[in-house]
Amino acid sequence: MLFPTPCFPPLIDPDEYTCAVSLHPDPAACLGEVLGEVTERVGPAPGLAIVLTSGPATDHMDEIVDAIHSLLCPIVLLSSPTSQIFAGFERPSSRSNNRNGILVWAGNPGDVEPVRYDLSIPAKPQAQSHPDSTFLIGFGSGESSELSRLLLGENLNWVIGLNQTPLETGKLWLDNQSYQSGIVGCRIQAAPRVVLSHGYVAVGDPMTVTGLHNDRIVTLAGQRAKSRMDEVIAQLTPTERRAAGVELCLGVLVDQMHERYQANDFVLRTLQGSTQAGELVLEPLRPGGAALPTETPVGEVNVGSVVQFHVPYRGNIEAAQPSRNLASGEAGLVISAGTNRISDLEFLSEFGMTTVAGAVCDRVLGQQHGHPVDLAAGAAVMVFG
Repeated sequence: MLFPTPCFPPLIDPDEYTCAVSLHPDPAACLGEVLGEVTERVGPAPGLAIVLTSGPATDHMDEIVDAIHSLLCPIVLLSSPTSQIFAGFERPSSRSNNRNGILVWAGNPGDVEPVRYDLSIPAKPQAQSHPDSTFLIGFGSGESSELSRLLLGENLNWVIGLNQTPLETGKLWLDNQSYQSGIVGCRIQAAPRVVLSHGYVAVGDPMTVTGLHNDRIVTLAGQRAKSRMDEVIAQLTPTERRAAGVELCLGVLVDQMHERYQANDFVLRTLQGSTQAGELVLEPLRPGGAALPTETPVGEVNVGSVVQFHVPYRGNIEAAQPSRNLASGEAGLVISAGTNRISDLEFLSEFGMTTVAGAVCDRVLGQQHGHPVDLAAGAAVMVFG
């Protein structure tokens, strides 16, 4: 397929960040639209360009990435196929979300460095030293437990959009090199503000596990665990009760030393049921949930653990976490797990943030309180500038 070479005038006052999305059915026209808009706003050679495709456009990733790499000339280029792309701007009428198209998010977040993690190379056992502000954003393909282990030696925060199914047509791209598995990413010295939202909201009060038997919770706060659960359910609103009927989870506090915490500071484990004795049975822990092989797995329940019940939540990330201020920035990027999170874009847009975009992946891997977090729902919201 032949992609035309556009001609761009020099910029007087380029933006720090911008994004463009095209849903044109013709991949060549789609590319021309996004490339022209991004270059017009941010200029050539931005520090980071993220190229995400969905639908038929994914079949032309080789040509799309090659054209953007050659004409936009970003210092670091990341590209991945996704199940859906979505973008939002100041005007509600210009918000878009679709399963077919190309999204380009580009900007200048500061010093950037390309990085590649290969599944065939064992993870480094010792933590690698990075400045405190360093952040890793990337995309991966493979099992989440295997990819999490690739990052065990990195003492930095990260957000990775993960495709678990084999990449048959699309590929992961780092600059002008393509890969079928592993992780492609960019280390950023000036970290964005990040919130990992697991897509659930806390209900009831936090409680301490006071009795445990064979991985079953016997008592919470000194009473039978099922009785405590029934008390929480009885106090739910009708909307929360319907959500609990779909799924009820028990959140395990990630950092048990924290005296103040919020809903998103918990790792969730689905409640599978209860025994006749009133004990609560949790889903088994996913493998690969330890920050280091010798540490306690994230989400493991012990006597003394702080836990709280959670139900699915479908609103935006700020409504679920009202004390988190994400709105003060120039650009927002949302990597969603499993479902469209355009409500997060609407929230960011309400504060005048004009560069807001995102994509839907199978899962999202993140780092929270020094521990890896594997999200099958919810999203990671990043605010730059």
